[in-house]
Amino acid sequence: MAFLIGGANSAVDTGISNSLRLNDGDTPTLTNTFGTPTSARIGTFSCWLKSSGGGVAGQGIFTNESGGDQFIIALESSDVRIFDYQDSAYGIHLQTDRKLRDPSAWYHIVVIFDTTDGTEGDRCKLYINGVRETSFSAEIYPDQNYDLYVNAASTVHRIGHRTGAGVKDLDGYISEVYWIDGTASAASALVKQM
Repeated sequence: MAFLIGGANSAVDTGISNSLRLNDGDTPTLTNTFGTPTSARIGTFSCWLKSSGGGVAGQGIFTNESGGDQFIIALESSDVRIFDYQDSAYGIHLQTDRKLRDPSAWYHIVVIFDTTDGTEGDRCKLYINGVRETSFSAEIYPDQNYDLYVNAASTVHRIGHRTGAGVKDLDGYISEVYWIDGTASAASALVKQM
């Protein structure tokens, strides 16, 4: 199952052709409820992002939240945070030391999940602009064969919005958004120059 928004062509003054402008003051959100997933353990998320949020914490990029269970890819101030939280515990929690501070820059974000991998650090991989991130202020990797909440059947998945208290909607541009269920794609296969 693939989830796609937009298709980028060429750069323009403020955005990218076919990109989506999300204004946090308008409570933006795109939603999709998936059926039965191909895999609860393997998947790839990819998007191009240009933030205008000015370092605001908690901006949801791609989320799935229901009750206390949550899967979040978000901008926390100017770093990227990924977590999968189920049954009152983090199954995944990564927060980059790298800061995305350039408001004029587009960033390509790829997150690859494969909890069947025998190497703990390879069960969740984050790439920004084609470079694998290896320095984190928070770093919890999933147990082998951990079932991700991101692909939970019959739950609402959102782009640009979080439902929890004290968090913000995404403020900026987003394009070429993919969720690829059941495939751990190579980050280089998803890069398209903006």
